[in-house]
Amino acid sequence: MKRIFSTIIASTAFASTVLADTLPYYGDSVRNVQFFPADEFVNNQSTLSALEHEQSLNIIYIVSLVVLIIIAVAVWYLQNLKNKQYSKIVLLQNDELQRTKYQSDMFGYVLNAAQFPCCLVDAEGNISWCNEAFATFYGRKSGSYDIFSGTDGEFDRKTVGDATVPTTFHVRIKDTYGKVFGFKRTVVPLKNSNGTKDYAVVENIAV
Repeated sequence: MKRIFSTIIASTAFASTVLADTLPYYGDSVRNVQFFPADEFVNNQSTLSALEHEQSLNIIYIVSLVVLIIIAVAVWYLQNLKNKQYSKIVLLQNDELQRTKYQSDMFGYVLNAAQFPCCLVDAEGNISWCNEAFATFYGRKSGSYDIFSGTDGEFDRKTVGDATVPTTFHVRIKDTYGKVFGFKRTVVPLKNSNGTKDYAVVENIAV
C-alpha cells in the first residue's frame, strides 16, 4: 500500500513537471516569481505615488499655463478693441470741435462786423466779450454792463432775470458823447455746463 501511494505521488510530480514545461513563458508566471523584502516593496510604492503626484502637478501646471495664456490673449484683444473704439471717439470729438470752432469763429466774425452793439456778460454783469460796435458806443474802458440800464422804474427786472427764453424790451440810453438813443434790447439767457445761468447775450438794435 505504501509503495502504491509513493508511486502515485511520484507520477503526479512528474506530470506536473511535464505540464509546466508545456505552458508559455510569462514574466509573471509561477516560474518567474520574485520575492522582495517588505521595506523595498513599501519604498517602491512610495516612489510610484510620488511619480503619480508629480505627474498630476505637471498636468495642473500645463493646464493653468494654457488658461493664463488664453486669459492674456482675451484681455489683450479686449483692450485693443477698446483702444480702437476710443480712437474713433477721439477722432469724432476732434471733428466736432473743429466744426464748432469754425462755426464759433464765423459767428464771432459776423457779430464783430455787425453795426449794432452786443456783448456777453455773466450773472454779475461782467463783460466777457463785446463787438466793435459795443466798444465804440459804450467806450472801451467799460468792464461791466447792466442789462437793465435805460429802463424805467416800473420795469419788472425779475421777469427778465427768471426768463429761460430770449426777452425783448425797450430802453433809452446815452452813448459816450451823451447822445440819447432808443433801443430795443434782447436778452438771451445762456446756461453753462453746470446748468446755471451765468451769461447773457445783450443785443441792441436801434429803433
